[in-house]
Amino acid sequence: MFLKLLRRSRAEGGSAMVAVIGVMAVVAVVSVAVLAAATTGVAYSTSSRANVQSLAAADSGIDSVYAKIAAGSYVCGETSDVDPKYTATVHYFNAANNVMPCSGTVVGSPVAATITSTGTAASAGVGGDSGNRRTVVAKLSVASAAASTPLDKAIFSEGSFSIFNNTSITASAPGEEDGSLYSNGTINCGTQLAIQGTITARGDLTFANTCQALGRVWSGGNVTFSSQVNVSDDVYAAGTGTVSLANQAHVGGNVITNGSIDLSNNTALACATGGQAGVCGSVVALGGTISTTNGATVGGSAYAKGAITITNANSAKVIGGNALSQVGNVAGDANFGALNVGGSVRAGGTVTINKARIGNLGGSCQGVAGNGFAACPASLAVPAPSPAAALPADLGYPSSGAALPVVNPPKREEMPRIDSSPAALTKWTGWTQVKATSCDSAKSAINGNWSGKLLLIVTGCPGGLSWDNGTITLKGDLAILSATGFSSGNNLTVKSSTSQVHDLMWIVPSDSPGVTWSPVAGTSPVQYSPTCPTERNIVSSSATVSNTHWFLYSPCKVSLTNTWTGFAGQIYGGSVGYPNNSGMKMAQVSIPGATSSSSSASASFTAQLLSRTDVTG
Repeated sequence: MFLKLLRRSRAEGGSAMVAVIGVMAVVAVVSVAVLAAATTGVAYSTSSRANVQSLAAADSGIDSVYAKIAAGSYVCGETSDVDPKYTATVHYFNAANNVMPCSGTVVGSPVAATITSTGTAASAGVGGDSGNRRTVVAKLSVASAAASTPLDKAIFSEGSFSIFNNTSITASAPGEEDGSLYSNGTINCGTQLAIQGTITARGDLTFANTCQALGRVWSGGNVTFSSQVNVSDDVYAAGTGTVSLANQAHVGGNVITNGSIDLSNNTALACATGGQAGVCGSVVALGGTISTTNGATVGGSAYAKGAITITNANSAKVIGGNALSQVGNVAGDANFGALNVGGSVRAGGTVTINKARIGNLGGSCQGVAGNGFAACPASLAVPAPSPAAALPADLGYPSSGAALPVVNPPKREEMPRIDSSPAALTKWTGWTQVKATSCDSAKSAINGNWSGKLLLIVTGCPGGLSWDNGTITLKGDLAILSATGFSSGNNLTVKSSTSQVHDLMWIVPSDSPGVTWSPVAGTSPVQYSPTCPTERNIVSSSATVSNTHWFLYSPCKVSLTNTWTGFAGQIYGGSVGYPNNSGMKMAQVSIPGATSSSSSASASFTAQLLSRTDVTG
């Protein structure tokens, strides 16, 4: 019996051991499964975190570089130093779709860019590196407009300039009045036709032979009028001489000078404010006197530091507004019967005008009370024009604060520069650049098969490009840079190959050999003026032009002679000569990279995102 029980106990113990081992095996399997699941979860979680960090970093690199390119900073790449970090590189492409060399920043004007940005996670994933690095690629179109000085004059002459005998300068379109003349010297206008723009000279201005100006006239010196000159706007003279308006001259605006004003036999024409007068606005002599003779009339007021004298007053109203003399008398001669001052009369001296002829007797006065006039204040100030007129802010009159009013010279403008250096040529974005090493090769390029925008850079042509009774046919816009100048004779023909208008530019570069630029005293910022010991000019004798806007530039001399027909464009020269019996129409031509210290022009840049792709890290 005992033996049977022992055998049974041993048999049951073996079964229990098997059961225990089985349970332990199950526990082990479950533990391994739980451990594997936990490990996989941690790896997935950290990998996802790394993926988010690296992708965000790569995107930050794209955004940062894109912003710089859009602002005109053409960087070659960028690396961040803050986790999560990125490294971005840029490849730029020119108009020919070639990769442009880049070191720090690219040199030139790219038209496209590819940004490749790789981001690195701040915390790497556990159990895998698939999210530790991500790469994003962006493609951009890029455009830039060079910081070019706007060339807004029909004619700009660094030296003195004269225009005579049936020569007109018309505006670009009716009502624009942009056919303007500017000179850093003097201007002599002796044409019988109209200048449809402003006339500005740093020196004296002389008008004769029925010269007409539709815009403002501003001289840094003295102004002289004669022979039925007609100015539709204001006249400003910073000189201390006498502004003489004689022989039926007419001014449609104000006449303001630091000197005196002499009006004689002016033509009374219709004024924009109504009525008729020889001078429709006010006359202001800040440093001298005013005198009128032979029926000269002023529609506005008359203000002078010195005396105001009216003689031979044959008109019903000599001064339509007020008359004021700061320190002198207001007087007239025996022909007072026709005199009429529409407003008040005030004088630091005495008033000897018939009180019945003063429109505002109550507002009138003189230095010392008497003869029916009250005493003026101790000091008479020259007021603003009456009726009111819009005047340039930098004119100097009327004065602000306690400053004495004065007519300032017109702001000096520097002769723009158009260089031919490698850096300057990069600003000709969108132009196909061709170099011609001889006169013949330049002519062949012009006559060849081309289209679009062609920039021809001419070297090895000692006498300059020359045409004699020739023809230039434009298949597109053509700019020619010739350091030795240009010449033509016997009626050059310039035309477009189609009915489309094209631009033609004859440019003697401002950095041509022999051309020097010297600082101009008293300018701030410092301006420079060209001198040309070696002649590098544009000289042309007669031309017939059609469907072309022609820009002529030389820091030396631009001399046009005989008769020009159909000319539309602009002329900028160290000195300028324009022919008689020829018309010119203002047509502004955009010149890439033209610079001037007197201009505040700035470059513009754009960048457009074309695509943005997340690629495998």
